[in-house]
Amino acid sequence: SRQGERRCFQHRYRPKRSPSTLGRVDRDARHPPVLSRAIYIKVRSDETLIFPIHIFDKSYFAQADRKEEFVFGIYYGIILVMFFYNFLLYITLRNRYYFYYLLYVLTLGLYQLALNGIIFQFWPENPGWNKIFLPISQLLLQLTLLLFFKNLLNINRKNRFDYNTILILLGILFLSLGSLSVLEYATIIQPLNTLGILYMVFSIILTVRSYKQGNRTALFFLFNWLTFFVGGITLALRNFGLVPDNFYTTYSLQIGSTLEMLLLSLALADRINRMKDELAVLNTTLEEKVEERTEELLSVLKELRKKNDIIESELELASDIQKCIMPHKDLELSFLKVAVHCEYLTSVGGDYFDILPSKKNNMGVLIADVSGHGIPAALLTTMAKISFMNAMGKKESPIEVFKEVDRNISEIITTQNYLTAFLLVVSKDGKLSFSSAGHRPAIVYRRDQERMDEFKTEGLFLGILEKDKDYFTQKSDKVNRGDRILLYTDGIIDAFDSEEERWGEDRLLQCFQESVDLPVTEARDYIIGKWKEYVGEMGMVDDSTLILLEYQPDTEDTTQKSTR
Repeated sequence: SRQGERRCFQHRYRPKRSPSTLGRVDRDARHPPVLSRAIYIKVRSDETLIFPIHIFDKSYFAQADRKEEFVFGIYYGIILVMFFYNFLLYITLRNRYYFYYLLYVLTLGLYQLALNGIIFQFWPENPGWNKIFLPISQLLLQLTLLLFFKNLLNINRKNRFDYNTILILLGILFLSLGSLSVLEYATIIQPLNTLGILYMVFSIILTVRSYKQGNRTALFFLFNWLTFFVGGITLALRNFGLVPDNFYTTYSLQIGSTLEMLLLSLALADRINRMKDELAVLNTTLEEKVEERTEELLSVLKELRKKNDIIESELELASDIQKCIMPHKDLELSFLKVAVHCEYLTSVGGDYFDILPSKKNNMGVLIADVSGHGIPAALLTTMAKISFMNAMGKKESPIEVFKEVDRNISEIITTQNYLTAFLLVVSKDGKLSFSSAGHRPAIVYRRDQERMDEFKTEGLFLGILEKDKDYFTQKSDKVNRGDRILLYTDGIIDAFDSEEERWGEDRLLQCFQESVDLPVTEARDYIIGKWKEYVGEMGMVDDSTLILLEYQPDTEDTTQKSTR
């Protein structure tokens, strides 16, 4: 009956014989006569009640109760076995499908405990909790089974209809869970039963759609849903009083859920086997593709090695040519001692230095730095070498030499490359003139005064812009015997140590100061040694050149050596 309904049932009571007397013929009429009694029952409840009721004598009731407990023992034993078996598989395989299956088995067991009234034994003094636990466990069962269904059939955003249907069902389930805290049991129980039927219908529709799309695992789900659907529908019809109450209708959900667990386990195993087969196919295909790509890569690598050998050979030749256009790194001229360190980041580079005699027997010392690295920069240094040689043969002052070289290079270079330069022209009597084309200033150490000065002028890079005739500036000065002049490129001061701290001008000047009493070549080695010790494994970041000059006017002309 539903809440508020009152019905009276008249039942003819006829005591049944005990099992020990069944089949015996009552010939001697020793049994008492059959009695007829009218029993009136008044019922009021907000829960689902199933009528008619059955009345047994004690012995028959005990036998029926043992039979029911035996059936329940087998059923819950199957649930426990399936749970722990699949739990061990989940621990071993770490597959998310087994995790969702474990949740389903767990919630199914809780739902059946509540449905059969067994869980009531744990809190008999709180019958209200047992009442509310039934719809909670029912919704949790539907929720976990829906999640398991979604993951095992791989329903994602690509299947828009199926995916949206799953989201709608999940939303309804969460709303139903929330409504349990505000609605009465009698109000919510019938909609929940209806929701369960709709839930199974939609699940069967989605399973059929998935099977038509080529998902073989959906076939197992289809049989699974049919068994569970038949059991659930039978139980719902019994709850509505539309089918008779007997063993099969009362325990139809247990029978259907047992078959469902077995079929879901088979579906899960089939899914894993399919994944293994697909993985095996993918591995085979991958191995074939890897072999094909390996052969292609080996072929390409072979060609690259050939080209690399050609490039290496050409670089060696270019390096030899570039070394030939540079003067010797240690020179003793008629009034100058020269020590040079020049090191490239690659086989060839963009740093350039030269010793250029002028037509008045003065000596020009040049240091230049071409933008960029490698072969393009090396080609520009070769061009600069020729241009500076021609200009020094015609001009005497550094500013005129720069103007001539800038004009020649600007007419040829059409790229964004440029070069910086510093030109120092020294005479035998110690008079000198200098000019800078965007290069770092030279450092002079005046021995008699024991101090350092800078040779610095204004000027823009060579080969980048058309310049006015008076753009470059020039200055004059004088050095005395023993004075030293230091020229360098950016690669020296822009090197870094392991902590990414720059070498810088201060450390260079300190090493220059510490080495002024050493011979010029040893002083050069001292500075470069400290520089490399500081840089360590970090190495250079740019082509690096350092020139150290010492003015010695008393050196005889016969000691002059070839500069090329």
